[in-house]
Amino acid sequence: MAAELITPTDELSGLPLSIAPPPVILQRNRPDVANWHHLYHPHSAPELASLGGQALRNSRVQLVPIRDHNTGPNTYHAMYAGPALPEADDIDTQFALCVFSCAGYVPDKVIDLRAKGGPTVRPITGVERTVFNAAPKPLAVHSRDIEWYRKKQQDQDDAPQLSSNEIRRRLKTHYARQAAFSRNNFRYAYEPVRDFFESYLITDQMLDVKPRFIKKFLTTNDENTRVEMGEILLIRAAVVSTSGLLKTYRQLHKAGSMNRNMPPVPIELVRDKLGSANSRRQLIPKLTLCLEGIIEHGVAAA
Repeated sequence: MAAELITPTDELSGLPLSIAPPPVILQRNRPDVANWHHLYHPHSAPELASLGGQALRNSRVQLVPIRDHNTGPNTYHAMYAGPALPEADDIDTQFALCVFSCAGYVPDKVIDLRAKGGPTVRPITGVERTVFNAAPKPLAVHSRDIEWYRKKQQDQDDAPQLSSNEIRRRLKTHYARQAAFSRNNFRYAYEPVRDFFESYLITDQMLDVKPRFIKKFLTTNDENTRVEMGEILLIRAAVVSTSGLLKTYRQLHKAGSMNRNMPPVPIELVRDKLGSANSRRQLIPKLTLCLEGIIEHGVAAA
């Protein structure tokens, strides 16, 4: 019998509800015990085929015991067909959902698959919240990681040559920071989210930039000035794109429903997902093409 139930969603954010976890910390490297559940599904849904749809699909993935997820007759996928999905071109809704997902927001209700009488939506317990808040163990640094880092440094002309011990120290610090910003039972794929955020900010949030600012950006011969102006444009786009989310985001962050290490405002989160300052610098050519198109077609703000 095909799954028929529609996955319930959170009233505040629109996120699909998580599956109630067992009262233990699941191991990520035991696929015979637990595996990863994409909350936005099915994977073949046309709504998830676009750039924003792929970001949404990969923005919230939960580690779930296989006996609850997909192995057996009373599992989630045996009963639920999936949540209502925004249309493939509804980029504003896709963006908002991705922001809350990447912020580590966990709604106050869960789907209890083991309740008597069948699956039930109920308030999350304190133990379940603690399980969801648990951070994963930092990744171990292996020799292949050191070699990868060294090759990356060699590809940069002005990068200093570091000893293996120094590379190991830097990687350990990086992995520890990654773990602090993560949750053991949840993950997301960075690249699809970054690509969507990049497209959303550059392509769809620049139309009301003043023509004078655009022309100055396009005509300056000072590369540092252009980079600084590009950063201003990206921050401005992040402000515009998250303005409608700010009140709810702050409320949920203050309530402790998000990862406590996440930025207190969504503007910073969105900018962070674009990468480091050097990564954002690489966006200047795309930003230039976008603004040239705006000037050419005369659609900038008066």
